[in-house]
Amino acid sequence: HTIPQAPFWLKMKKTFEIAEYVTCLGEKIPDLKVGYETYGTLNTQKDNAILICHYFTGNSNVAGKYTEDDIEPGYWNLIVGPGKAIDTDKFFVIAVDSLCNLCVGDPNVVTTGPASINPKTQKKYGMSFPLVGIDDFAKVQKAVIQSFGIQKLYAAVGPSLGSMQVMQWAGSYPDMVERVIAVIGNGLESPDYLAAMVDFWAVPILLDPKWNNGNYSPESFPTEGLKQSMRVMSINCLSPQWAKMIANREFAGHNPKEDFSAKYFIQQALDEIAMARLRLLDPNHFLYLVKAVQNFSVRNQISKMKSRFLFISAESDALLLPEYAIDSCRELKARGLHAEYFEIEGKGGHLDGLYAIDRAGSVIEKFLAR
Repeated sequence: HTIPQAPFWLKMKKTFEIAEYVTCLGEKIPDLKVGYETYGTLNTQKDNAILICHYFTGNSNVAGKYTEDDIEPGYWNLIVGPGKAIDTDKFFVIAVDSLCNLCVGDPNVVTTGPASINPKTQKKYGMSFPLVGIDDFAKVQKAVIQSFGIQKLYAAVGPSLGSMQVMQWAGSYPDMVERVIAVIGNGLESPDYLAAMVDFWAVPILLDPKWNNGNYSPESFPTEGLKQSMRVMSINCLSPQWAKMIANREFAGHNPKEDFSAKYFIQQALDEIAMARLRLLDPNHFLYLVKAVQNFSVRNQISKMKSRFLFISAESDALLLPEYAIDSCRELKARGLHAEYFEIEGKGGHLDGLYAIDRAGSVIEKFLAR
C-alpha cells in the first residue's frame, strides 16, 4: 500500500473489499466492504502498527477531521496524534469500520450489514443477513491489517465495544498482538446483567410496528422505536451525577406536576441526544450489534492468550462496571499473564472513556513504552 499522508487533522477514508467472506459460523457474505483510516507511517519492519477498535455508535473516525468545516475531530483526538499518548510520530494507527456499523447512513462510513444490498436478490438483506459476532469483526480487521504486510500488532486498543474486539484479538490471534488496552470494557465476556441491559436497548425497535420484522423502507421507518432505543442506551452510558449537573430537576417548559404532557429537562435532553444522529442509524444494524455484545466471550480462550493487558475503567461507569475489568485483570494474573488496571476519575459515566480519556494518557503512554 502507498497511502498519501494529508495533514494529520485532514484525514481520508479508504475501502477494503473481500470478494467472499466466510463468517466464523460458516456463512458466506459476498462483496464485503468496510472502511478504514490510517494515521502515521508504517515503518520498514512493519512492527509499529496499532489497531484501534471503535465503540457501539462509533466508527473509524478516531482523530483529526475530514474537512476544515467539521465541528468535532475524531472521538480519541485527545490521545491519538503527533506527540500524544498514542504517538503517530512513532506508531502507524489503523482503525476499521465494523461490520453492521450502526452509522451506516454516514457518508464517511463504509460497512456491510443488514442494510446492504444482497447481490442475489438485489434487495437489502434485512434480517436475512448472516449472524456475525465480535470474532467476525476481528477476523475482518485481520484481513485489513495483513493486506499491509503486517504480521504482528504492536498493540490493539479500544473502548467499550472496541474493548471486546481487542480482547477477541488476544484470544483468537494470540501470536499477532503484543499488547492489549481494553478501555471501559466488560473484560473476558458479557455478564448476564449486561446481556439483559442491552436487551432493553433492542426492545423499542422490536415493538415498533414499522420495524415489520426488519422489512422497513424510508417511507415506513421505525423512527420512534429507534429513538427510544437510543434514549435507553444514552442514559445507561451516562451517570446520575451527569444528569444532576445538566438538569438539576429543572422543567422543560410547563410544570410536569400540573401538566401530564410536560417534561423535565432531563427527558428533553435525552430526546435531543437520541435525535441528533437518528438519520444516520439503521435499526437492524442496532439489533445485530446488540446480539454481538450479548454473545461475546473469550473465557474459553484464556489458555491461548500471550498479550500484556492494560484495563482502563471509568469510576462512574454504570454500564460496563469497573468490577468487570478488575475481575478479568485478576483472572489473567492468576493465569500468569501480565495485567494492569487503571481507573479514570470523573462523573461522566461510561462516556468518560471517550471524552476524558486524556486522564489516562500517561498510563497508556507508559504501557506502550514497555
